[in-house]
Amino acid sequence: MFRVTKFATTVQRSVHMSFWTADGDAIIIGNLHGKAIERINVKRDKDGKITNLLFDKSATLGLGSSTEMVVQESATAFSGTNAYGRPLVGKVIKDYRANGLSELTPNGVCKQNGCSASVDGAEGGRVNNVPICPIVSSQNLVYITLGGGGLLIADATKTPMKIVGEYGRNVVYVQVVAAFKPMAKCTSTAAFCIRCWGGPVHVCSVGVR
Repeated sequence: MFRVTKFATTVQRSVHMSFWTADGDAIIIGNLHGKAIERINVKRDKDGKITNLLFDKSATLGLGSSTEMVVQESATAFSGTNAYGRPLVGKVIKDYRANGLSELTPNGVCKQNGCSASVDGAEGGRVNNVPICPIVSSQNLVYITLGGGGLLIADATKTPMKIVGEYGRNVVYVQVVAAFKPMAKCTSTAAFCIRCWGGPVHVCSVGVR
């Protein structure tokens, strides 16, 4: 059992959604208020039984500005026993990496609009990078839908996790608009397709081709 990293984004910490990777070797965590994606590495024995869970701080991918991506409190692991009297497993390992918390994408533009080091991304950029759904594909790519619109795609196997694709909010629409129409239209030739239903609750599904 873990508590996610507290960044300089807000006084709160929360997790909106977490997903297994396709191979079952990791759990991808959407650190909602922290504007970050984090990873727990899963260790198993030869029979596939989980033997340990490692919250890998070096894998953390920050999504916000440089002023937001300041670690105020590290991720932590809880000890003790669970409801069945069995010992909790898990520990926090390594340290955060500057390149994982950078405010720029590999294309050299702002992950989130208004960053100090560069210009906003194309197609409207991304205005509020709270991660809503970090959906993992069969190729272990994480499709990260964002509260203010836009999409980032990250490779879950890299350390830190690495952005390999980016879309602006004019391509993947803002959360509120999703109440009225899909965030992205599915076609037979689309590389991927996203449908979201907005309003008070934001629900997304990604189909990867």
